[in-house]
Amino acid sequence: MGVWENTGICVIAAILFYEKGHHVLFWSAVITGIVAFGSHSIMQNYLHRKGYGDLRKIPNWLSALNMLATLVDIGLLTTAIVFRYR
Repeated sequence: MGVWENTGICVIAAILFYEKGHHVLFWSAVITGIVAFGSHSIMQNYLHRKGYGDLRKIPNWLSALNMLATLVDIGLLTTAIVFRYR
């Protein structure tokens, strides 16, 4: 997923949580969005600095962090939708 999709998912989840008054989940969505955006930005910096197109230059921990943020994003959005229509 791209950076805008991850960030968009977090923004939608944060808005839905804020409307329902779930402040802990709201801040979880905000922090996860920041982590997703930041890790993607750092990966882009690695690509530009180490040679564009060589994905082997990106550290595994950074890719794992971005993937984990994406999975948490999807889980938070699913939870927000369930809370909204419950």
